[in-house]
Amino acid sequence: KCTKILKQIKPNIIFSKGGFVSVPVCLAANRQKIPIILHESDISLGLANKLIKNKTKVVCTAFPSTAKNIKNGIFCGPLIREELFKSSKQESHKKLNINTDKPVLLVVGGSLGAQSLNELVWSSLNELCNQFFVVHITGKNKTKNINQQNYKQIEFANDMQVLYAACDYALTRGGSNALFELLSLKIPMLISPLKKQTRGEQILNAKYFCEKGFAITLEEETKQELLAKLVILIKKEKQIKQNMNKYSNINSNQTVFNFIKRFAN
Repeated sequence: KCTKILKQIKPNIIFSKGGFVSVPVCLAANRQKIPIILHESDISLGLANKLIKNKTKVVCTAFPSTAKNIKNGIFCGPLIREELFKSSKQESHKKLNINTDKPVLLVVGGSLGAQSLNELVWSSLNELCNQFFVVHITGKNKTKNINQQNYKQIEFANDMQVLYAACDYALTRGGSNALFELLSLKIPMLISPLKKQTRGEQILNAKYFCEKGFAITLEEETKQELLAKLVILIKKEKQIKQNMNKYSNINSNQTVFNFIKRFAN
């Protein structure tokens, strides 16, 4: 099917971010001698990109160490949407109806939410909302009927730039896209990586960010640990932001785009 589609649309180049649906597309492209460029967001190469990497012109990576282990790997940095930088804190607070001087804690568990992270937040709401205004992305159909001051639930967000601009701190899973977005926006983060994964990429991502001084990790998803780590995050806020200010994404969007232009037939 992919071969048939590619013959119809005749693309000059294939750009793939991985995922299982990308494999047949890239295999079909390789047979038709259509150049392929990959981008790997995580610190460890995903299975789809592992299967395709030797059939590509370039494997662009978000982490420097990832590129070193791939023959045609080149460190380019993460791909960050430019619109994320276009919202102000004041406008975002107004859109979200945040009327408090408390710092804003954004809880994000990935595009579909994270049930165990949701349960942890719900069990800690009294303490969290006493200190923060909590904006909680729960995932689709995962909200609870909760009437709590300084608490706002959102199932799914298409306007992450508003939520990022509104928040002072973030509690997040270890997906690289969210981590790099928070890093680019200089938002101190507490990372709770998913443990039960095939290759443990979120654990490796979290380790890298902590070693660089961009974040701290939540080792155990318990109320006591969460509250204790948030205290540490606040204490280390100044140092974390100083470390983040040293980071540059080296214009990674343009770098990847230049490879696309270079290798397109």
